[in-house]
Amino acid sequence: MTLESRQRRQKVRLGAGREAGRIPPGQGRGGLAKPGPRSPGDRPSRALAVRRLDDSFEYEVTKLKRMASSLALLTSVMVAACTGPGGASDGPVAPVQVALEPYVGRLVTVDVGIDGDTVRLIFDTGGGQTLVSPEVAGRIGCTPSGRSTSFRMTGERIDVQLCHDVTLSIGGLAFEHQELGVWDIHAVLPEGVPPVDGVLSLKTFAAQPFSLDLGAGLLTLETATSYRDRTRDMVRLESRLATGLDGDELDVLVRGEVDAPAWFLLDSANLDVVQAAAHLGGSGDVWEHVPRLDGMPPVTKSFRTRDILYDGVLSEEFMREWSFTFDLASNEVWVTKAG
Repeated sequence: MTLESRQRRQKVRLGAGREAGRIPPGQGRGGLAKPGPRSPGDRPSRALAVRRLDDSFEYEVTKLKRMASSLALLTSVMVAACTGPGGASDGPVAPVQVALEPYVGRLVTVDVGIDGDTVRLIFDTGGGQTLVSPEVAGRIGCTPSGRSTSFRMTGERIDVQLCHDVTLSIGGLAFEHQELGVWDIHAVLPEGVPPVDGVLSLKTFAAQPFSLDLGAGLLTLETATSYRDRTRDMVRLESRLATGLDGDELDVLVRGEVDAPAWFLLDSANLDVVQAAAHLGGSGDVWEHVPRLDGMPPVTKSFRTRDILYDGVLSEEFMREWSFTFDLASNEVWVTKAG
């Protein structure tokens, strides 16, 4: 006899017992006594209990169906609320390509909309925080306040003030910033370079998957479908995210190995060779080595030993040989050979 059959017989017996008056109403298996001996008179009561059990089962099934229907309706309402009118998501409905314009050396810039104005920001994967100049802050009616502290790779401290609740527009998409740094980037640029309005960092793309091809000069804002298609044949790197002292920055480090395991900052604005801290074991100021990054074929690269905060910092020259795809919300970094 199966467990289900035993349970059904037990319920039938309990029902019959109640009908015969042997088990007071409200008492089940935890009651005081077992039913007495069976008699022919039990049979009608037993049949009645079975019918009641069947009715109860049908009632429960009906309740479950109604709950499932209500849950489906609630889910559809929540999806509609999240995706906006017409089911359109906050992201692009098709991939959007954004041009990376040459600036100085191999630095590149992106045209960014802000409060009806267009500003030119240096695209810097190692920038940590997106910044605009005090002049731009003034044009959008922001009086900077507060403080956010960060450090350059050499340990130099940078204090910036903040504008709050600012929306940037890139490729026709809106990128909301609860806090936007205000700082004059020309303080660290060579004298005489063309004017530029700030820095566009990975922080802006915290919720938007995108692809980066420095060699082709393209930044592509991906849809969910294009992201899956693009990464299907790519290799995923082991990565970790750094959010700074106050959690308002966003940098990506990827795991690799020189003579020992190390974490390398992705820094598209590092126009020098790959930077390496002394503990990575290099000899001399500049030295050659084959860095091994998970998923990348080994290639000899030049390293410069420096007193820096990181194990190592990859360069623009290194990054332009590869095409990267990021989903920072999921800490996913994918790579394939460029071109």
